[in-house]
Amino acid sequence: MASGTESELKFELSRDEFDALKDSSRLTDIAVGPARVDRLTTLYFDTPDERLRRSGASLRVRRSEAGFEQTVKIGGDSGSMLARRTECNVAVPGPEPDLDAIPDDDIRAAVVEALAGEAVVEAFTIAVERTSRTVTTTAGDTVDFVLDDGSVTTGDRREDLLEAEFELIDGDVQALFQVAATVLQGKPVRFSRTVKSERGYALLAGEGVGARKPLKAVAAPIDEGMTVEEGLRSILRSCVAQIAGNLPVVLESDDPEGPHQLRVGLRRLRTALTVFKSVVDPAAAARLVEDVRWLGQEVGTLRDLDVLAEEIIAPCAGYTDMSALETIIARRRGTVRGQVRSVLSGARTGSFLLGLAAYAETRGWLSDVDVEQSAKLSAPLEEFATAVLQRQWNKVVKTGRRVDELDPEERHDLRKRFKKLRYSIEFFEPLLSRREVRRIHRDTKRAQEILGYLNDVRLAHGLDDLVRDGGGKGRVSVAAARAIGFCQGWHEAHAKYVWEDARQAVALEPMRF
Repeated sequence: MASGTESELKFELSRDEFDALKDSSRLTDIAVGPARVDRLTTLYFDTPDERLRRSGASLRVRRSEAGFEQTVKIGGDSGSMLARRTECNVAVPGPEPDLDAIPDDDIRAAVVEALAGEAVVEAFTIAVERTSRTVTTTAGDTVDFVLDDGSVTTGDRREDLLEAEFELIDGDVQALFQVAATVLQGKPVRFSRTVKSERGYALLAGEGVGARKPLKAVAAPIDEGMTVEEGLRSILRSCVAQIAGNLPVVLESDDPEGPHQLRVGLRRLRTALTVFKSVVDPAAAARLVEDVRWLGQEVGTLRDLDVLAEEIIAPCAGYTDMSALETIIARRRGTVRGQVRSVLSGARTGSFLLGLAAYAETRGWLSDVDVEQSAKLSAPLEEFATAVLQRQWNKVVKTGRRVDELDPEERHDLRKRFKKLRYSIEFFEPLLSRREVRRIHRDTKRAQEILGYLNDVRLAHGLDDLVRDGGGKGRVSVAAARAIGFCQGWHEAHAKYVWEDARQAVALEPMRF
């Protein structure tokens, strides 16, 4: 019988990645003892209307060579890459669950309350061949490394399951990230934020995993009673989730929304690190910013091509023949997409993702030399947020007063300030009054649209060089040159109209938060 809180990292694998890890000699160097192979069949139970799932609990009975074990798991932080759930295990005589056998009074009460008198039935089955190794770090931490090769089934539906898990058995949670970095070195890092039970429920609903979809930013859970450090962690987790969720989309699909949302996630992270600059260790933050800037530039190259194709060239296709230019850009997009995928699959990106998750989950912002840091981190988040937003709003107002004097580069800088302001507002929106939120959205939405379009038009001016770089031998066909000229002229004229018609929208009025 065991009860406690599990801490684990989980990763999705392809078949080739799975086989390479299973046969990796690197494991021999860090593991203690031989690999253990177990065949496990786990039955998950719930009411027909899924009361346990809706309450955040799961109930399962696992069959192995050792017999039957019942496990209840509750809680967990959905915003974290590091899975932490309270679990309670107990041996049972057979494959049927026994609620009276749950040894933890609080957990048993929570399950009974969730069920509200309804009986449970078998919902789905997960069967895996589990290969386990125990790893001991030089600091004495113990981590179980597990490879699961199996499937999820319910009725006549079935879905393959290939995962790597790292579970902390004893020691510091930092060890999980250290061991994962060692084992996954050189492999694409795809965090699995879907616990096995959620895979089963998705299959039960007829959904399955299916094609990955781009992930937009999810608001960080923020409330008035938080400290600065609690707000920092919540916002960082939101950024990590968006970055980690969109990286596989770019690897596996041509959906242009994938690179867009990945770049948005990286920009939100840079904004967060800037917003909290005064309370975090500068050296650790600087290392993250360097990698964020690098990765953002790599992904940004592809995103700029997507914008050119869909928002600059496509609107002109209704007026003149764009086919020659479209062909060149499509070929260039394919080449750059392949380059970006190589980057995202590479060691530096994997190291960055694991380091970023570790930073968010293990208080990587702590400083050894800032004696005032504890006081700053424990200060009320609401006061901190008010000062941040006021400062950023004032900067935008100051630049906006010179709106008629701004050259294209200054407009671009103003756009970046607007974006930083927008992301900061989104971070702290729960702390603002409804009146403030309505005014902010009214005053900033139109300005962001205008400045965003004007920035996209700047891309059109680089079409000549881009086509020559991608077309070979420095030559541009007459048809492509004609299309480029039309695009540049059409958007330049449209941009002047947009700017003249709505330029005052970027001149924000002073405001007190």
